[in-house]
Amino acid sequence: EAIAASVVIRIPEIDSTAPLRAPLLWILLPWIAGLVAADILMPHDIMPIFAIGLVFSLAGIWAVTRQKNTRWLWAIFFIGGVFCLSAARYFQVEGSRKTTSSLLGLPPRELVFDIHIERLFDQKNDSVKFSGLGHVRWTPDVRRDLIGKRIYFRLAYKNQGGELIEGDRIRALGVLYPIQDSDDSSFTRLLLTKGIQYEFRRGEILEKVVPASAFAHFCRNSNRDIENLLRFGAEPEDELVAGIAVAMLLGKKTAIPRDQKERFIRAGAMHLFAVSGLHIAIVAGLLILLLRLIPGSRWIETGLMLTLLYLYVQITGGTPSAQRAFIMIAFWKASDISGRRGGAFQALVASAVFVLAIDPGQFWDKGF
Repeated sequence: EAIAASVVIRIPEIDSTAPLRAPLLWILLPWIAGLVAADILMPHDIMPIFAIGLVFSLAGIWAVTRQKNTRWLWAIFFIGGVFCLSAARYFQVEGSRKTTSSLLGLPPRELVFDIHIERLFDQKNDSVKFSGLGHVRWTPDVRRDLIGKRIYFRLAYKNQGGELIEGDRIRALGVLYPIQDSDDSSFTRLLLTKGIQYEFRRGEILEKVVPASAFAHFCRNSNRDIENLLRFGAEPEDELVAGIAVAMLLGKKTAIPRDQKERFIRAGAMHLFAVSGLHIAIVAGLLILLLRLIPGSRWIETGLMLTLLYLYVQITGGTPSAQRAFIMIAFWKASDISGRRGGAFQALVASAVFVLAIDPGQFWDKGF
């Protein structure tokens, strides 16, 4: 999405005869290979893999500094080092999210959890039921193994009129169910791909333990203000158009009537209402064109553009695909204002290395 969309905002011309250089591919390709191998093997101990990667890396440095005409030897050691370090990083991040088969075999049980909300799914403004993804922060002693695990939750708010936002830490009572591999539903497969092995439902939110940050509240309020602005002055016969505008700009699919939503599903056009890399790139292009009307240096222009673009990403929910597109555009603009030759492909490679180093699990995201 981000490659295609970046063409929209690309201004400078590149010499087509010049060779395409992307040295970070030396890191990206063995890093991806290490992630794939680690996902297949998934041992419990990362230290042997990390030690091997460290040895390979040090050997590569030695081959460069001490030997002559050994570029092939350096390449072997470097690729091997990146491969092993990638696998170790995957074991470190994803291994902590995995649950042993013996624990997954336990029957459903009613528990009280503290959950830090990572993402909320769409719900109507007046809804008292919430669903989303979160991290377990506190559990009773009987299931301390769940602390730090990601779970899917679907709960009702005990207090009528209560609301949640991303970043809240809540205490909830519900039933914990292990997600079965035998369930072939698309949503279940999506959860398992994200490393989520439990769902927490048939319960209620007891209290909000720690509220979200002031910035999270600012993003939620800004989202509502933009929606009200888009709906302002709409006549009853224009509500459908206003709802489509809200869905396209803010990613709120609940703004579309159910019958109209089914038509978009049959037409295969529902992806237009998910804030993705394409949306972020279009907004970035518009911001670039508008900010060029304001006198100032390119550094100030780029700083303002990235700040406003980041706010848009967060106000619309900060989906992984939108964040990846923002990171790619940030690399592209940083290369542009620093005077280094680069384009969409180089920015894509750099952003992919950055994202996979922080969160290796995103490699299995369908939108990656």
